[in-house]
Amino acid sequence: MNVKAANMQKKGRSKSRSRSESLSRPIVKKPLTPPRILVAGFLVAIVIGTILLALPIASVGTPLDPVSALFTATSAICITGLTVVDTGTELSLFGQVVVLVLVQVGGLGIATVSTLVALLLGRSIGLRNRLLIRETFHNITMAGLVRLTRYIIGVTLVCELCGAAVLAVRWWSALGPKALWWGLFHAVSAFNNAGFTLTGGYRSLAPFAGDVVVNLVVAFLFIAGGLGFFVLAELTDRKRLHLSLHSRIVIYISALLTLVGFIFILALEWSNPATLGALPPAGRPLAALFQSLSPRTAGFNTVSVSGMHQATLVLLMFYMFVGASPGGTGGGIKTTTLASVGAYVVAIIKNKDDPEIFRRRITSGAVRKALAVAALSAFCLVIFVMLLTVIDGERFAFHEILFETVSAFGTAGLSMGITSSLSDAGRLLLAVVMFIGRIGPLTLAAALTEPDPRHAVRYVSEPVIIG
Repeated sequence: MNVKAANMQKKGRSKSRSRSESLSRPIVKKPLTPPRILVAGFLVAIVIGTILLALPIASVGTPLDPVSALFTATSAICITGLTVVDTGTELSLFGQVVVLVLVQVGGLGIATVSTLVALLLGRSIGLRNRLLIRETFHNITMAGLVRLTRYIIGVTLVCELCGAAVLAVRWWSALGPKALWWGLFHAVSAFNNAGFTLTGGYRSLAPFAGDVVVNLVVAFLFIAGGLGFFVLAELTDRKRLHLSLHSRIVIYISALLTLVGFIFILALEWSNPATLGALPPAGRPLAALFQSLSPRTAGFNTVSVSGMHQATLVLLMFYMFVGASPGGTGGGIKTTTLASVGAYVVAIIKNKDDPEIFRRRITSGAVRKALAVAALSAFCLVIFVMLLTVIDGERFAFHEILFETVSAFGTAGLSMGITSSLSDAGRLLLAVVMFIGRIGPLTLAAALTEPDPRHAVRYVSEPVIIG
């Protein structure tokens, strides 16, 4: 009996020891992967921006309510440009500065801004920050990331300051010293494809529809920002003899979309009294060209969007969904995604094993990622259009809700004029859409999910009937 009791005592002590050891073990936290850091960084920036915009000093009259402040901060940090308050008349100089800072941070990215601060303080750039930069700009390798960041910051400052100087000179006779602030604000907003303006009355750049200088400068800035810093680096590299496949795809698709959009908008809206028809015939081609360029996430307009024919609106929605190019300041699924999916479809039609562009084979990994981005983006749009229709469907037409949702997801900023009239629930939902569109549905999904430990397991394949 004594031996049995001693054994039971030992078992009890071992159980209590193991229980205490398990309780004293540290709780395993989820690793801070680059996608999670990006999501957290944007969320923190939105919260800070919301608090600042809700302050009485940020408004001209009544302070912004929390929902309006949150929506404006989200639109600015996500470089969208959709507004529920008039930036030029309802926000004070302090509020406009907050919006501009958020636009700059959102355009460059959290990683670039943090790297800039580290460089200014003389600190070294760690591995985590390098991984974050690579995730932000979709870089394939780790080589030259700090050098790339310096280039991005330099190009951004040069383009924005030059654009601001030209615009300020152009507006000086009408605005006086105020033209300096107008020039800087619109240059930063244009280069970052944000679409915020100070013209008032939710008119965007409509007062300057016939101004060649304003149109060309703004268009040059958002084209430069939308092409992507990799393409800009290759175009300005005198030692490079040939452009990479990525740059050739970006330039070719961008030029093709611009040309097709220009022809269609000019033909469809030429005699429309609500859009191009209200302008002199000599000024209509310039307005059509600007509207062909702007939907791909820039968000500026020189003619009324709500007055366009529905066929034109369909074209604009497609352009907003496609967006700009990787590694730049624009949104959308990106031009390279469109090209990769298109090449894959052509390869299937021609019964080829690999998709090809410019006599180069696109890797299967790139094609899979392109298909995933396009599918997730389309799925998100369907879900959010349904939700917004449930919330505000009785107050607005379906095509208005669809247009606004696509604009928010593509961070384009073009509006049919219903954003400011949405309910609080509709505004919050649209803010979520802008956030997902800026982060990217694939990055957000990677941030919210854990890696599958069974990735090394390959199951038996079985055919599935398609089509």
